[in-house]
Amino acid sequence: MEVALNLDPVSPIALYRQIYDGLRDGIVGGRFEAGTKLPASRALASSLGVSRITVTECYERLVSEGYLETRRGSGTFVCSSLPETDMYASGVTVEIDPQVQSYAPVRLSRYGSIIDAPIRPPNPPEMLRLDSHGPDVTAFPRRLWTRLWVRRMQEDPPKLLQYTQEFNGSTELRIAVAHYLRMSRAVVCDPNQIIITSGSQQALYLAARIFLDQSDCVAMEAPGYRFAGRIFDSQGATVLPIPVDRNGMQVSQLKKHGDKAVKLVYVTPSHQYPRGSRSRCHAVWT
Repeated sequence: MEVALNLDPVSPIALYRQIYDGLRDGIVGGRFEAGTKLPASRALASSLGVSRITVTECYERLVSEGYLETRRGSGTFVCSSLPETDMYASGVTVEIDPQVQSYAPVRLSRYGSIIDAPIRPPNPPEMLRLDSHGPDVTAFPRRLWTRLWVRRMQEDPPKLLQYTQEFNGSTELRIAVAHYLRMSRAVVCDPNQIIITSGSQQALYLAARIFLDQSDCVAMEAPGYRFAGRIFDSQGATVLPIPVDRNGMQVSQLKKHGDKAVKLVYVTPSHQYPRGSRSRCHAVWT
């Protein structure tokens, strides 16, 4: 781990003091969290361009004051309990430099403001939630995955670690995905029709940016996947809730919004969320 400290060699403040203040302020301000391992004194001295004894003296002082602790054979770590914490616990107030503790609020964009808002109210104690928060990771074939990953890295690791010029993802991966879709899902598609993203949220955001303009209408299942609706709303689209039944979205209800041309219809893939019915409507755009 490297530690970046702003040192001024022409400052009247000694380098020792600058390093000490930088480390202490970083610990108190939360930049270096409890349990963080700091670099060895020799490594930090080399990166800062100072003598090792200067860094050693700073470490020793911070250890004596209760900000750092040394573990034999492991290194130097930030203490889990700081002097300021102990003083607060005993009823003694401590004044901390506001430049360390306070940060000017950042004005978020429309998308940032919407996507950061809580999606659901807090759970009452008597409520039992049945919604899923992800796949069953215990069923993931970790040993097989690790073995295949190691084998692939041994074949051509430089290529896998470099940036790709393909905006839609690795050609080999898209070919493999297309083959899987043909064999396991009966979906015939060309690798050029596949775009690799980091997850469903990125895929939805990309689709919204490509297909939607300000005030376009998007039809969604009600109830449905609220994170998708939040993304469409952040792009300035108007979200139209469409009821669902045992077959999924009631397509006939789209005609009731004839005065509003629907640009895109979003349905939950495979099984409708949260009711679980198999959707028979496919996403379309005009």
